[in-house]
Amino acid sequence: MLELSSMKWLYNWLKPKTRREILAFIGAAIAAVAAATWGVATHEWTGKRFFKATYTVCQADYKEFCPSQSEYLPCDANWQEWAAKECGNFVAEFEPERHYESCQRGGYCPRCYPLVVQVTCRANK
Repeated sequence: MLELSSMKWLYNWLKPKTRREILAFIGAAIAAVAAATWGVATHEWTGKRFFKATYTVCQADYKEFCPSQSEYLPCDANWQEWAAKECGNFVAEFEPERHYESCQRGGYCPRCYPLVVQVTCRANK
């Protein structure tokens, strides 16, 4: 019996059009706040967001010893300082060093063997 009286009260309260409009406006506002809260929560609390940029850095005597499309650094430069300046936060992966047979045969011997490093910048956004 209590349920019928509750339903009757709700029906009578919703009868005027203005009350239905008010209820629809409040419902839409609650839905918008809930959606915004969900969006912020999933954006902020699902882990860190990163952007990534990858460079191939080559440190050698001459640029010709480096792969094409790589960032060239001379022998006396420090690739870690370059990466820290360029990225801030980075991860490095080394490629195997290339040794030149001409050096062993008495030919041209570079000051430093080409060092090729894959530098992946990772910065919090």
